Amino acid sequence: MYICYYNHCKVYCNNIVKEVFIIIRIKFSTGEFAKICHTTKNTLFHYEKEKIFEPAFRDDNGYRYYTEEQIEVFFLIVSLKEIGMTSKEIKSYLSKRSPKELLNLLGEQEKIINKKIKKLKHIKNIMKNTQVITEKALQVEINKYYMIECEEQFLVTTEDISNLSQKDIIYSIANLERLCFENNIDTYNNLGKILDFKSGRDLDFNNYNKYYFRLVSKKGIKSLHVKEKGTYLTFYCAGNENISTIYNNFINFINSKKYEVCSPFYEIPVLDEASTSGSKNYLIEISIKVGNINT
Repeated sequence: MYICYYNHCKVYCNNIVKEVFIIIRIKFSTGEFAKICHTTKNTLFHYEKEKIFEPAFRDDNGYRYYTEEQIEVFFLIVSLKEIGMTSKEIKSYLSKRSPKELLNLLGEQEKIINKKIKKLKHIKNIMKNTQVITEKALQVEINKYYMIECEEQFLVTTEDISNLSQKDIIYSIANLERLCFENNIDTYNNLGKILDFKSGRDLDFNNYNKYYFRLVSKKGIKSLHVKEKGTYLTFYCAGNENISTIYNNFINFINSKKYEVCSPFYEIPVLDEASTSGSKNYLIEISIKVGNINT
């Protein structure tokens, strides 16, 4: 038995040529094939140019034609493209494809997909947490003190930055952001600052101690800062206000009420460049845990 082709049909002939079996190959023009595969002619031309998917044959006039067997191959290529494989990687697989190679490919791609799913879930959580913070921001009144009961919160922080240069502070913040993203650490996305305060001590309001992200969960985090449960005196101000004046007024208010200071200051933007344009439209939250509230 041998195979020959006649008018784009597979022709099976026995050695004595007593019988001829013809299997009709249904051919599709570029437009027809694109419609079947829910793609465009330009995509087919692009794949042909990259030499990862070419027409089954061309006729005497140079028109491209595809066959039914190619539909499954095309959808495989699309799937591999969607999970991030390059044209070079796809071409390499197609050139040596076999059941064993397919199993190896699917195993490796499953690991990649699971990693991407985990990353996307992390991004989704960041978006959801940002939504919660933004909705809260729209409900507060600027330049007003609030007494807010807070549950225990867990923060992941930079190193102590109080003696670092501005450039090194930026590096420290970048390292913290990379740590959270690469390890899929779910945080409330706004970057906060910690400023230590003890009664009777002068503060440098432009020299913070640490930057932080608030964690959604402390699970799996070995080193973290605990923002204690308790009553926090909280103030909201616009982003373009003089921060030194804000803190001095804050301290004067604490002293006038004879509150006991029980924590550092926590400063965090609840509205920033992600939701508004220009620092004058930012909303900054400053809070500190206080005691002796009823005395």
